[in-house]
Amino acid sequence: MTERTELLARAVADAETVTVLTGAGVSTASGIPDFRSDDGIWERYDRDQFDIRRFEDDPGGFWNDWLAARGEVFPADPDPNPAHGSLADLVRAGAADTLVTQNTDGLHQAAGSESVLELHGNSRRVACQDCGT
Repeated sequence: MTERTELLARAVADAETVTVLTGAGVSTASGIPDFRSDDGIWERYDRDQFDIRRFEDDPGGFWNDWLAARGEVFPADPDPNPAHGSLADLVRAGAADTLVTQNTDGLHQAAGSESVLELHGNSRRVACQDCGT
């Protein structure tokens, strides 16, 4: 174990509570591209086209663009990778209290994590803002 890993393990063991925050980097090993790297999604798509204001002003255009990009953003049936599994193990073992993610791919849950706080929602679930359907 490297010195940095040992320091981290000691800090986690000594902490009263531990919250884990993940972003796109944890899912890239599962084939899901990130958004901000040099060859990320925002290099190929205009991020303003996927903003809530655009959704409210032009829902049909928003959904057309989202469905066109979705296949590139989320490859068919990605599997959780060892990072997702390790984080699920940490929570199950009581070493981490909360798992918060910016990711919308659902891979933390697929790896066995429960009660994941999804800051940006989940790409597998959508609901009508008017009626909840």
